[in-house]
This record gives sequence, structure tokens and C-alpha cells, in this order.
Amino acid sequence: IATDRYVIFPYKVIEGKAYSLESDYNKLFQSYGGNNEVIFEVMFNGTNKGHAFDNLFLPPSIDNGWGSQTLPTQEMVDSYEMLNGRLITDQQSGYDAQNPYINRDKRFYASIVYNGSTLKGKVINTGYLQPDDGLNLNERTITGYYIRKFIDETLPFSELKFGGSRTSWKELRLGEVLLNFAEAQNHVTGPNQAIYDAINKVREIHGGLPPLSNNLSQTDMLTRIMQERKVELA
Repeated sequence: IATDRYVIFPYKVIEGKAYSLESDYNKLFQSYGGNNEVIFEVMFNGTNKGHAFDNLFLPPSIDNGWGSQTLPTQEMVDSYEMLNGRLITDQQSGYDAQNPYINRDKRFYASIVYNGSTLKGKVINTGYLQPDDGLNLNERTITGYYIRKFIDETLPFSELKFGGSRTSWKELRLGEVLLNFAEAQNHVTGPNQAIYDAINKVREIHGGLPPLSNNLSQTDMLTRIMQERKVELA
């Protein structure tokens, strides 16, 4: 392990083993505090201290949803790998443009509401015109997608008042620390086993993905780390 402070600080957190990755990536962002992956979070109770994430980002076809214009892009959606660990641009990935949302990185399903997916028990149709659920003023999505991450799927419709959201805001968690360590260590020494261990743990537990190739160059490893940060911290 390099002695650079940008390596040592995250490594000490990892070495301490006080935190562990949440096996259910979606559950991680549904939590109200106390998840063992989270190192620092801002707490809310939905009453005298609440936030409005659910109102702002739920589709308008769901009661009290505003359908904010902060929306996932197609470029972001295309960034999620296939479950075999290959990007969709790889001809060996098995990606099917006619069925683009099957066999993708598990984090895709926990982060993105896409055409035909179910949110709070309602099928969301964003791919065609329909009075309540299509690409029109009622649905408000100009990309064909909505954010799922941080949406509280247990919050009853009756409690979807503005400022009534109570999921905690995760400022720092182990998933990010592992990637911070991998990036800093790679800059100093290039790929080593500690880097592979850190990034592969995130890929496996959160994404359901296979480990990286064990013969990456320093530049190739940085590219893979940036890819992992993109989907893990989206």
C-alpha cells in the first residue's frame, strides 16, 4: 500500500472493517439511517425535518409526482454493463437493442426508471404517447427515463406531501471509499492486488458483475475505475 495520504486515509477505513457493503443496492438508498455501508449521512424524519425528493422526481402519473427535469440520459443508461461484465458496445456482450433493459448491471435497475418498469406498484410507460404515461406534458420526461435511486417505494401515497420524504442523504459510504482507494493507489503504483480486490468487491456485491481482467495496464485500470465510479455513484 502506498504511503500517499490519499491512499492511506481510505485504506484505514477499509482495513478497520467497521463498515460493509450492502448486498441490496436499492435497499441502501431506501434506508433511514443505520445501514452498515454508510459512514456519514444526513437524517430526516419527514415532519419538522423532511425533504422533497419523492415529490420532485416521481413521474406525474404517480400521485403528487412532479417529474423534475433532472432526468437520466440515454448516455448514462448506455453506461451500465451487461451482467457478463461487457459494455453494450462490445459485440460479445449479448446486448439486444430490441430488448435493451435485460441482463444489465444490477445497479441499473436500482437507479433508473425505464419504459415498462414498475415503480410503487405502477407500470411506467415512457416510450409512447398515452394520456397519463407517455412522452408528453403529463409525464414530463424528455429523455424517456426517470430516477429511481433515492425514491422511497415504501412511502404511502397519502404521505407524499412536499417535504415529507425521510430517506437519509448518504454523504459518504464504503462503496465510494473503496473506489477512492483504488483510484489513488492506481495513480501511485499502477494496478496491484489491493486495487483489484477493492474494485471487484464493489462490482460483485453491488453490480452482480464478474471481476476485471487481471492484466490491465495503469491507464486501462484508470478507465475501468472511472467507469465504475460513474455507475456506482450516479
